Amino acid sequence: MGSDPDELPHGLVSFAAPLDTAQFVAAHRDVKALGVLKCGLDTPKAIEALALIALARPGLEVLVFEVQTWDAEIVAAISRHFKQLHRLKLVYGRGGPDENYVVNLGAELELPELHTLEMYKLPPKGGYTPEHPTHLFDNTWGSIEEEMRDLLIPWNHWCPKLRRVQLVSGYAMTRGFQGALWKMETVKRLKRIEYLDY
Repeated sequence: MGSDPDELPHGLVSFAAPLDTAQFVAAHRDVKALGVLKCGLDTPKAIEALALIALARPGLEVLVFEVQTWDAEIVAAISRHFKQLHRLKLVYGRGGPDENYVVNLGAELELPELHTLEMYKLPPKGGYTPEHPTHLFDNTWGSIEEEMRDLLIPWNHWCPKLRRVQLVSGYAMTRGFQGALWKMETVKRLKRIEYLDY
């Protein structure tokens, strides 16, 4: 892709690429869904990149953001800048949130339209085979489903439109409507191609 905005399709509504290209497209086309792939920036620069994207596209409905290392500040920046998100996918290669962070995340997100949250560590070595741990944080739970359901209880109030939450690559919690019981789905294979549905 060249550096001439006129070369971009005028009806472009979704786009995914490494950071520089994603920023360029977001600056010149009214995309509703944006994927920032393989972002190797440290946290301050990643936050700065998110702010620049938000200046051009504060009304994004879908954001996929791949980073090397987990940092809660990135989630805070996304929440601060993109209030219209329906879907947020934040995947990372190292680190991860602790249990207290996950429990309190629903109240901190401040994303009233959020339907889908995918926030998990990528499988090692760039593979597509998800991990299926027996628990996330606390091995005293009878099952990972019970543990994940308990983690999401505080979210019910703050995220009423939320229907899908994936906190580990191999499992997602879903519910059909506000107030419904969260149920676990097993993810057998991660997507090779990210479809930016919104």
